[in-house]
Amino acid sequence: MAVATARALVGQILHRPLAELDELATSGIAELTNVIASRACVLLDVGGYPCTATPAALIAGAGVRIPRLAVQRLVVPLHLSLGTVELQVALKEHGSGVVAQS
Repeated sequence: MAVATARALVGQILHRPLAELDELATSGIAELTNVIASRACVLLDVGGYPCTATPAALIAGAGVRIPRLAVQRLVVPLHLSLGTVELQVALKEHGSGVVAQS
């Protein structure tokens, strides 16, 4: 997501504007991602697919390059009034269940 979207999203959660994408803001974005991944695992479990979530990886910065993952990803754009958030979700079988990576 764009920096402005991240600031607006965390600002909305904290009920105050954020002037910069500081440590609190990045922590808030990572926590929101963990909540989304955990909820997805609950729904997968209910559907008969045991699931555990790995902690979210938050990568920020201009010009950051992310290497291609060996695991196929599902890209989910969330169009919010605050801006667009793109979730990239990878699922892989792991032992007796599914591991959700976001």
